[in-house]
Amino acid sequence: MVVSYFNRVLGVEINTRSLMVRTPRDYVDETVSILRRHWHPNRRSYTIIEIERLTGRLGHISATAPWLKFMLSQVYTSVAAGLKYIEGRLICHNKDFRWLLKK
Repeated sequence: MVVSYFNRVLGVEINTRSLMVRTPRDYVDETVSILRRHWHPNRRSYTIIEIERLTGRLGHISATAPWLKFMLSQVYTSVAAGLKYIEGRLICHNKDFRWLLKK
């Protein structure tokens, strides 16, 4: 690591002159692009890997944007509700899933 007033460490830009810590602009722009392309208002379903990637990116950004943490709780609640719904359907309709739960 170079000794400087400005460093990028673990995906976060640290500027000791202005005492600022922020998420790199390109990372935020890429996340906004993903939101606009894939998470539009007409979307009705998602896969676990898609929501996992989105919440991971938003969680990383929320380390430097405290207001985002409050919005993430809604995302986590929605994901938990979706998983609970799927679990109920699997218990009712999937013999292999019920067998795995017994183990």
